[in-house]
Amino acid sequence: MANTLNVAEFAETAIGPAGRVSQIPMQPALTTYNLGTGTASSFFNAQTRMLRLHAQTGAVCYRISTAGTAAAVTDIRLAQNQTEYVGVPLGGTYKVAVIDTT
Repeated sequence: MANTLNVAEFAETAIGPAGRVSQIPMQPALTTYNLGTGTASSFFNAQTRMLRLHAQTGAVCYRISTAGTAAAVTDIRLAQNQTEYVGVPLGGTYKVAVIDTT
């Protein structure tokens, strides 16, 4: 079975007491989807500012780019069941690509 990356796109971060900005995304997600290895997403929503990336079924490497360039084993690696949050520029001109590393 191919490894998959679960992606959630978020528009805002939560604001806590006294107007303090937190480092957690404001729910609900704009969209959530799974990517199989060797694939790239569609362009992110124009309002997306943060991604939650979770390696579901095995280790993967991912690359975020404007061209949807294929990921390589030298890109950022996530172990199985690892989750990361990353910020992305606004505008909907970026994609994430994923590749299997196991």
